Amino acid sequence: MTTIVMPVCLGCRHYDRTTPGPGFRCAAFPDGIPAAIIANRADHREPFTGDHGILFDPVDDEATEYADEIFRPESEEPYREHDDEEGGTARAEVA
Repeated sequence: MTTIVMPVCLGCRHYDRTTPGPGFRCAAFPDGIPAAIIANRADHREPFTGDHGILFDPVDDEATEYADEIFRPESEEPYREHDDEEGGTARAEVA
């Protein structure tokens, strides 16, 4: 199954929804939002090189919740996979 994760940028009030053409732009990155931010590999709620001091500013509570979900800290208990004692099949468990 393929899962598409939308860029958090789409829920930011600085995101440029008016400039035509390819690419993603915003007030922080008028020449194009860096790939790390678009791909949600960098949390732009924190400063990022070249952002002119402009950070992610959610348009609503849903955008805030989405950013929190994408960038939430990893669980203290790691994902573990172990064999099911009865069937001998692997199963996943998160404590």
